[in-house]
Amino acid sequence: MTGPQPQSTDARGRAARAWDSGLALILAVALARLIYLLWLCPYTLIEDEAHYWEWSRRLELSYYSKGPGVAWVIRAATELLGTHEWSIRLPAVVFGAFGAWCVAGLARDMVTYRRAGLVAAAVYMCMPAYSVLGVLITIDGPYLACWAWACWAGWRVMRRGSWTAWASLGLALGVGFLFKYTILLLAPGLAVGAWLARRDHAGAPRSGFAGPLAASACAAMGLVPVLLWNARHGWVTVHHLLGHLAVQGGDVSTAQSEPWTPLWTLELLGTQAALAGPAILLAVYATVCARRERAEHPGDWAAARYLVCCGLPVLLFYLAVSLIAEPEGNWPISAWVSAAPLGALAFARAMPQYQSRLAAWRERGRPGWRPRLHRVMAWRWTVGVGIAVAIGGARADLFARLPWIGPLVPMGRLTDADVRARDAARIVAELHATTGLEPFVMAQHYGRASQLAYYMPGRPTVYSASAHTGGRTTQYDVWPQTDLANPDLLANLTGRPALLVGGETHHWEDAFDRVEDVGQLEGEHKKGRRIYLGYGFRGFESPHPTAPGEENGP
Repeated sequence: MTGPQPQSTDARGRAARAWDSGLALILAVALARLIYLLWLCPYTLIEDEAHYWEWSRRLELSYYSKGPGVAWVIRAATELLGTHEWSIRLPAVVFGAFGAWCVAGLARDMVTYRRAGLVAAAVYMCMPAYSVLGVLITIDGPYLACWAWACWAGWRVMRRGSWTAWASLGLALGVGFLFKYTILLLAPGLAVGAWLARRDHAGAPRSGFAGPLAASACAAMGLVPVLLWNARHGWVTVHHLLGHLAVQGGDVSTAQSEPWTPLWTLELLGTQAALAGPAILLAVYATVCARRERAEHPGDWAAARYLVCCGLPVLLFYLAVSLIAEPEGNWPISAWVSAAPLGALAFARAMPQYQSRLAAWRERGRPGWRPRLHRVMAWRWTVGVGIAVAIGGARADLFARLPWIGPLVPMGRLTDADVRARDAARIVAELHATTGLEPFVMAQHYGRASQLAYYMPGRPTVYSASAHTGGRTTQYDVWPQTDLANPDLLANLTGRPALLVGGETHHWEDAFDRVEDVGQLEGEHKKGRRIYLGYGFRGFESPHPTAPGEENGP
């Protein structure tokens, strides 16, 4: 089923039409997502989206916790189309389509089944997490697309060995690194996959030094900006990543780390099942069957083995992390990119058998149960779950109105950021009128600060006091214009009143002459998130020790 084989003119025509149908599906989904963002999306920017937009207002070679890729693409979109919710999210649509195209191309190269590309694209877009990342702009959507691109390029390196394939691989890794450093975990998987292919004499002829040099040069274009920025900022990103691992040298005190519990590993595994959905079963079926039938179909086993090598290292790494620290569920999300072409492989192997059983069943007058194959059922579940998540997730606000289900929908994270910002602007105006001084706005959490910065009239500078109120350091503490330890900024803010969002009264009392609890912002869904009026800002004495859990993962 795999590898290049001679095809008749009719077969090539059918394959071309199937490839065209795959591209048509990708473009149709991208268009539907764009229409949704333009006219149908009820959600305001979530905290991470707003924070990355804040980054895009101040372009850098890199940032405290992540590379610059997400900020650069948001800035490009807003420069071209203006600053709107839909334009900020547009890169998610573009990269979602690009990732689906890459897995379709990889499946088409691997599997001779004419609809392999169509099936792989459908599986990719139907995985629940990948479906959501096709409309919300975080680092994960572009990162997954680059992971898929690198997997495709790596397969072509193994099969062709051309320097252009090598350059494409290096470029995919370099661009992916700008979004998420975890893409480096793909490198050992590619190396193992290449070694196994070479051992079985199934790899491409050696390409000399030109290919690896081209790959290294292209990858360096992604690594250099991050390294230069960190060299100038005391390698703060390294400390941040070590902090997530709760080890010495991180930006989180090891004394504050929670004791290990096996629930960390179990929760990580359970989250993977929720994020990838039935596509995991489809991938497992494909791998097991390819392993069992490797003697009859060695090409299928070579393809399945390569895809497992691509996805396994990142999953094993974060399973190991779960033994020392609590990981976020999205950290190993790229492991399931391989599920898309594996799904195409499973579909290709199952359909002839399924169709023959179905024909025999029909000839017998349809007695008994309709024939079923697990791989076909897993395909149907994958598509069914994907469609349900896409439709349900598009208007979760409607489900929030239902009894029993409504309280489970996290509407506070998805909506009313604009309502809260309008109320904040009203309070700031009243504070200005009563004091005669120019107030400023400060939030305890970086995400809420970013949402207020986007939705408040005039898009003002909003400050985050996370590092000074028991949270961890954020990008706000790196920019001079928002660093609350910057003497020049302190001189400008001293004595002024402020609207304070989040935290508790004692977090703010040391920094102001007087602090007054005034309830909650209109549209606030989180009961414990209070707001305060601070009078006579004096500044924070020094950053408090950081606590885990404030930022997203590496």
